Amino acid sequence: MDNFVIAEYGIRQLHARFADAVWRQDGDDFAACFATEGEWKIAGMHLRGSAEIGEACTKLLGRCARIHLITGLPIIHVEGATAIGRLSMTEFAKMHDGSTAMTIGWYHDRYVQESGRWRFAHRHWS
Repeated sequence: MDNFVIAEYGIRQLHARFADAVWRQDGDDFAACFATEGEWKIAGMHLRGSAEIGEACTKLLGRCARIHLITGLPIIHVEGATAIGRLSMTEFAKMHDGSTAMTIGWYHDRYVQESGRWRFAHRHWS
């Protein structure tokens, strides 16, 4: 049970870092949420590697004046230094022209410990 609690805490911090990077529109910190060889599937794109993910994030976030993410609590299953899980998320976006958008959905994730932190090995938005 102790390993689960430690892993859950680390994964919840990962989700907090992810939402914070989106709010600050920081592509580097966003990319740091992913493993070096991590994958992100969103909006018909399948991005591979933290460098490609960071570049795409910067472009996507540049379309918006501000984005606020509200994350649910992750449902996870831990197996040593890896885990799988899912997480509900609501996204509120304000565009540069003043229009707004709201998106709701789920992330399906695989997590891995890399360089002393939990990171996304694979993240798929649905």
